[in-house]
Amino acid sequence: AGSAFDWHTTGSVNIGYEAIDLHADNPATADAVCLSYSHGRRKERITYRQMKELSGRCGTMLRRLGAQKGDRVFLFLPRIPEFYIALAACAKIGAIIAPLYSEYRDSAVKDRMLDGRGKVLITTPQYLARVPVNELPDLHTIILTGTPRDPAGPGTVWWQEEMAQDTPELAIEWVDPQAPLLLVYTSGPTGKPIGLLHPHDSMRGYRATSRWVLDLKDGDVLWTQAEPGWLMNVVYSAFAPWLCGVESVITGKINTVDECYRLIEEHKITVLYTIPTIYRMVADGAEETARRYQLDSLRHLLSALEPLTP
Repeated sequence: AGSAFDWHTTGSVNIGYEAIDLHADNPATADAVCLSYSHGRRKERITYRQMKELSGRCGTMLRRLGAQKGDRVFLFLPRIPEFYIALAACAKIGAIIAPLYSEYRDSAVKDRMLDGRGKVLITTPQYLARVPVNELPDLHTIILTGTPRDPAGPGTVWWQEEMAQDTPELAIEWVDPQAPLLLVYTSGPTGKPIGLLHPHDSMRGYRATSRWVLDLKDGDVLWTQAEPGWLMNVVYSAFAPWLCGVESVITGKINTVDECYRLIEEHKITVLYTIPTIYRMVADGAEETARRYQLDSLRHLLSALEPLTP
């Protein structure tokens, strides 16, 4: 499996490079779409070349604000492009990514950030209200996404303002294959959260499952609908499709079957990976609703978490 990666010949390991820069530096794939976002009035299409630049700026910003190799950067964000840019940036500088489920309340955020000794938090002003900042002694920097409004308080900055200051040129932090990449929390048998640590070497499994299970092929468009704090989202909305050089589509919460069909038609999605809730919504919808949309691009469906009902 290692022969599929550039580090098999160079010996230089970093999943951020393999997932983004390798495609961005190749003229044949640099302008291929890496990430498409569509929700409400915000629509964005980011190529691999642009993602290299954006994640480079973000990585430079994180380093300037004090994040270093091995530091835990917690991401408490909805499904927005900034979440995915930060994933790539953290990987590139050797920081450990720690995503949080967007519905967590104060105590759940506190438990995980204390256990993970989070030094940097990237979040929104709305989500920040659920972060007990004064009870997190390791936290030294908060980065807020969204349009800058009020002056940020001590240790708090605005993503948009800080990103504008930095260069996209970023020196990649080359790491040992077993260097930690991702810290994802799950509930243990006693209810106490347990952190699962994935190393950079997990890229071999990410790519293999994308090719063999998701059946991703060149030119595919993948839509993985899952919460940002879930491993399913971090891996299969981001690193896994990017390692295969394909397009990943993200959106906000899907409330109706029309929203689901519209997204498939608009982006010509070929592979859908989601949870049974979405499939139950589709099954409950009328057949005439489906006939109003062009859905023939879709060729492969997958589900995770609880079993699908007949």
